[in-house]
Amino acid sequence: MIGYDLLKGPLSNLANNATAVDAVLKQAERLASNLAFAFDTPTGIPSNNLYFNPPHTDGGTTNGLATIGSLVLEWTHLSDLTGNKTYGELTQKGESYLLNPQPPSSEPWPGLLGTNVDINTGLFQDASGGWVGGDDSFYEYLIKMYVYDSTRFAEYRDRWILAADSSILHLASHPSTRPDLTFLAEFDGQERIFQSEHR
Repeated sequence: MIGYDLLKGPLSNLANNATAVDAVLKQAERLASNLAFAFDTPTGIPSNNLYFNPPHTDGGTTNGLATIGSLVLEWTHLSDLTGNKTYGELTQKGESYLLNPQPPSSEPWPGLLGTNVDINTGLFQDASGGWVGGDDSFYEYLIKMYVYDSTRFAEYRDRWILAADSSILHLASHPSTRPDLTFLAEFDGQERIFQSEHR
């Protein structure tokens, strides 16, 4: 999708074959159509591990916060470009369980969520997480969706603000020897785990 957007926009001067550029979009649509069976779950939350020929999953019953939450922008954009609303609707249905997490204990502080979601029930299986691998992309895509279309996705901004405010209030800390540095703790419920990954 990025290649298509660039060749249709700021790098259009590099695209001397409009048919080939349009083929990029067709390939993106073909890929999404081939992956769409991942969403054939009772909740619409996608399965994570897919196999083809014949199409099937590994039978896993959970998926992670970032995996579910980082599909929504590209698939929504594909719907907007092609006029086929199905792609965006598939990912937005899965995302709805992240925007309204259940049970309430899976959100130990406003906007901060657990990691694993049951694809059959939509219920979070834990309250552990943070701005770490496996979680952080969910938060990143909240604000990206709002920037993408502030009219349609204001709720995404609101959830991002909740998460950012809670992170500052509950997860931020400074090493005693380096008060100029800020780290964000991980969490398990409201217990903070003072280790940090790549953020």
